[in-house]
Amino acid sequence: MSLSWDEFKKYNRNEWMQKAESDLKGKYDLNQLNYHIGKDISISSFITASEVTEVTAVINGPISKSGVSIKAHTTEEANLKALQMLNMGAEALSFDVNADVNFEVLFKDIFLDMVRVVLNFTGTDNTRIKEKLSIYLNSFYNDKDTDIILINTETLDLAYGETHAERIRKAKSFYSANVDSQNDVILRVALKKDFFAQISELRAIRLIHTQETATSTLIILAYIDEESIRGEEVSPLIVCNYLLMSAYFGMCDVVFGIPYADDGETARLSLNMQHIFKEESYLDSVTDPMAGSYVVTSLTKALMEII
Repeated sequence: MSLSWDEFKKYNRNEWMQKAESDLKGKYDLNQLNYHIGKDISISSFITASEVTEVTAVINGPISKSGVSIKAHTTEEANLKALQMLNMGAEALSFDVNADVNFEVLFKDIFLDMVRVVLNFTGTDNTRIKEKLSIYLNSFYNDKDTDIILINTETLDLAYGETHAERIRKAKSFYSANVDSQNDVILRVALKKDFFAQISELRAIRLIHTQETATSTLIILAYIDEESIRGEEVSPLIVCNYLLMSAYFGMCDVVFGIPYADDGETARLSLNMQHIFKEESYLDSVTDPMAGSYVVTSLTKALMEII
């Protein structure tokens, strides 16, 4: 015999807390068992459906792309590393470039109409880099679409060391400054370790953008800051696992795992985690995968209301 959802008994918060009180034998003050995000936000661990105010019916996020940041000493080395990662299934690549970059060497055997590329400018000669890129694309991709994101001073960086509340305030201010922009609004987000808070922050960032700057397109690039995996007693790949998972649940446009610097094996394993999320767990195939979670919905709403 099977039961429908409506046939299960529904418990309110008081009934739930009474059961928890009995199970825990009074060891904890249940009113103090709250979920905290810094000193700004606190919600009860015993939240129920009747207390959740839905922010929206659904958040329309993108299909996340799996990316690898390439760190190299020479352009030739960067190209070889990029080709290795593409052969392992990477859908996006990130390069650090300066005014001396040779795009014919950097992009050799890379089909720019089939992969998303992020270029991080170093130095101050951004105009020269843009000119060289334009010449290259006109020469080799004049009749094809490419997807290249340029990261410069017009990009908002949400750093690992900042609190979630600080990052929300920065995003709101950034949106206000670009409220009439027709260009893409680009955010680089260093993933933080609080799993539910990070998912909620990413959802809030996307919702706030929809409300305040509907004329522009939001692009969220998520990455793992070295500080987040340094000094842990467990393998960095364990930390990397839930950081990357939060980025997929939070519907980032591109997710970059552990960079490919000296350790190609770690970069490969980090990329494989993304393959599991996408190809086996289908996290990028569900619209707003955390919709319906009482905690995440409540945290998203609380973050959106920060002033």
